[in-house]
Amino acid sequence: MKILRPHHTNYCVSNIDGSIKFYRDGLGFELVQDAVRENIESYDVIFNHPGMKLRVALFQLPNLEMFLELFEMINPRREEREQHFRFVGSPHVAYQVEDIDALHEHMTGLGYKFLNPPVKVIRDGITIARGAYLLDPDGIIVELFELAPEDQMVMPGKS
Repeated sequence: MKILRPHHTNYCVSNIDGSIKFYRDGLGFELVQDAVRENIESYDVIFNHPGMKLRVALFQLPNLEMFLELFEMINPRREEREQHFRFVGSPHVAYQVEDIDALHEHMTGLGYKFLNPPVKVIRDGITIARGAYLLDPDGIIVELFELAPEDQMVMPGKS
């Protein structure tokens, strides 16, 4: 028994159309599926809710064999709550980017909010990256980082 690879990560969102604009038009992810799912018995069991109905948007992540999946719950109705990185279980995904300043300018120009401008991430006296936390339309944190030229950051497949 072994885990083979990640397939997708998921967030529940309040308005999938607004989220599609953010992830596709803002960050440039490829939308590969946008569908309403209902009358699927296994979903009723998995979600422990009879009559499960949701809208699903699936995005191909750049340079990865992995998807970002977004749910907009229709039945049962979604419940909104405050998002913040200090809450136990609060997720975020970090995306490595090529030009964080250009992406910061692009997303700000589209009206999206950052928690901070791009800043140097310094550990043990070494700049490992420049990073910024961006908020999606539901306040879900999206971390963006650009590796420093010294490339001292721990990366998958690199010890």
